[in-house]
Amino acid sequence: MARFLEFDSTDQLFTANLVKLIETEQGVWLPRMRFKRKPFRFCPFLINEETRGICRLHPDHKPLICAMAPIARVIDFEHDRETWHLAPPVDDCPGMQSKESNKLSDFQREYEQELHRQKRFFALLNRAQFLAWDKESYQKKFYQLDTNRPFEEQFAVMEQAVG
Repeated sequence: MARFLEFDSTDQLFTANLVKLIETEQGVWLPRMRFKRKPFRFCPFLINEETRGICRLHPDHKPLICAMAPIARVIDFEHDRETWHLAPPVDDCPGMQSKESNKLSDFQREYEQELHRQKRFFALLNRAQFLAWDKESYQKKFYQLDTNRPFEEQFAVMEQAVG
């Protein structure tokens, strides 16, 4: 999203009030998109053309969570397993009425690299929950990425911060 908006840092997503951090039950802070509310609840990157929603981020800048919808992935680090569930993005999602079907294995193959990165990132968040960091620390250590630097380089800094 930050690259699409030509931001130099993902921190600008917070400044622009497009994303906010929400604390989970485990004490981990996760980013959440701030959806528009009028005339109905929808993503700010969604364009409505003749009642058909089109994502402005698709395909080059679309976040993995959006590409996954309506699939949800739950990673259990304690037992080293993951499960997949059907999770409509909003109640009464019109896309859920589609007759089109896709195979989970095809999705997993197409997004293999992104899913691997996501799991590594979630593993860091899982370890960080025991550090009792505040919201600002999470934002600084995990969510202020330079859009002009390689992610792997920045990920290494995150790994050092968690230890």
